[in-house]
Amino acid sequence: MMITTAAIHMAGKRTLFQRLVGGVLFMYAALVPLGSNAAVSLVGAAAPAFTLTTYKGEKVSLDDFQGRRLILTFWATWCGPCLKELPEFQTAYEQHRSGGLEILAVNFGERPKEIARFLNKTPVDLPIALDYKADVAARYKILNLPVTFFIDHSGVIREQVLGGTLTAGKITEILERLSSTGH
Repeated sequence: MMITTAAIHMAGKRTLFQRLVGGVLFMYAALVPLGSNAAVSLVGAAAPAFTLTTYKGEKVSLDDFQGRRLILTFWATWCGPCLKELPEFQTAYEQHRSGGLEILAVNFGERPKEIARFLNKTPVDLPIALDYKADVAARYKILNLPVTFFIDHSGVIREQVLGGTLTAGKITEILERLSSTGH
């Protein structure tokens, strides 16, 4: 793994809280026995309830999406794969929102000022919720980023994608597969 000067520079800008949360997640992941599945799958379970504040200052909760399909993605501005995914989510949102799809991008542990710097450079118009204390991330058992949940109209998690970079095409494939099975 190569560490670039950009990565070192970005790491220096993380808040103390972000460093502590990252350290706790790293230690937790290190304690998981080798050979076990470090990621906890929530597929088939009811999506954990939440209420957060959006980047624009509005309240948003899981209940707001009842009866609609929701993609819930957890991201941060310091996560390289997350930054590649957000424009892909924007494209997928534009392609599928007329069919009732909702996407909520939950920011992991950052303040609005940090998100604003990112949004000034990246044209993303998705609803963004703030999980500054990572309480919702804990309910969804997030160990690393990015993590994306595909939640059906009845509030059940039907797909969970860990890490990697989702493309708009892959998102469409997942949506079509879930639709073909009645989700």
